[in-house]
Amino acid sequence: MTRDPRLPRSAPAKGGPRTLTRRQWLGTTGLAGAGLLAAQLPFAQRVLAEGRARDKEKDPHFLIVLCAAGGASQVDGPLAVAASECPDAATLNVFADDAVKQVAGTPFRAVDQKIKSLGPIPMGFQANQSDFVKKHAADMMVSTWSRTSVNHFIAQNRSVTGNEAWSGRTLQEAVATHYGAGYPLPNVMMMQGSGYTKRGKDDSVPSWAVGEVVPDPRLYPFSLDGVAGVPHAPSRALVQAARKLRADKLEPASRFSEVFGDAKRLQHWRSLRGARQQALEQADLITKLTLYADSASVPLQKYGLKSSPAAPDVTKVFPDFQVDPLEAQAAS
Repeated sequence: MTRDPRLPRSAPAKGGPRTLTRRQWLGTTGLAGAGLLAAQLPFAQRVLAEGRARDKEKDPHFLIVLCAAGGASQVDGPLAVAASECPDAATLNVFADDAVKQVAGTPFRAVDQKIKSLGPIPMGFQANQSDFVKKHAADMMVSTWSRTSVNHFIAQNRSVTGNEAWSGRTLQEAVATHYGAGYPLPNVMMMQGSGYTKRGKDDSVPSWAVGEVVPDPRLYPFSLDGVAGVPHAPSRALVQAARKLRADKLEPASRFSEVFGDAKRLQHWRSLRGARQQALEQADLITKLTLYADSASVPLQKYGLKSSPAAPDVTKVFPDFQVDPLEAQAAS
């Protein structure tokens, strides 16, 4: 998790859990580099308390949450344990002493590895955590957490709600609610089917601050405009007139609206189709977020579309975004 450098930083946890083991099938591979550092109530409270004093600031605030599942843990990185420090190194999740780096000037450790396979999985793996920590230590926080034995989905959701300690609101929702007003996409989830991206249980969160789940980051920009890129579409003015007629006349008069018009889910849906949709189209996000270049396989010009001005710089950093799901998420 990275934070706005102006936000308060919790003191990094010391020692960390030393009795946790990774999946047995991972063996000693040390899968690392991405981990969701649990959302803790005190941190969320301090973030918002500090923010209230800066309500008039115009600079955007960013909260980036990196999610991991299936074996990765904090003891594979910032809280790594060297074998000489553990009385039961043969069975617990530890690393050889020379693999554990204490990054100078920081409270964090890092594990640099280059191995040929992930346990029984014949896939090479390389991680240089120490360079990452040296570069981003000032924006990092490590927070440990304890939990009962539950399934992954529930544990993932608990980690971003502080086990529902803060009215069931997720940390993403809390930050989006406080800082995201006026932004067309204040809370975006670049994955689906995860407890990390499940909506919290606080119904007071405004609809615009609820997370927007993105199944495919590469194609998502094409869904941000109801007219652009649609062959033979009516004029934008005509589409807007039709939308207004639907919202003001047709739907309110329908039997469905009479029965279900006050339902929260229907109200949320209407908010997405209303001002939220207009904001997305007026901001031309279909262009600003499109990373594809015009080509025979993605004929943007044929449909009156074009790629983002930032696309060359972004795709230079993430050249495999079209085939690598993680690069697609990071690029978007």
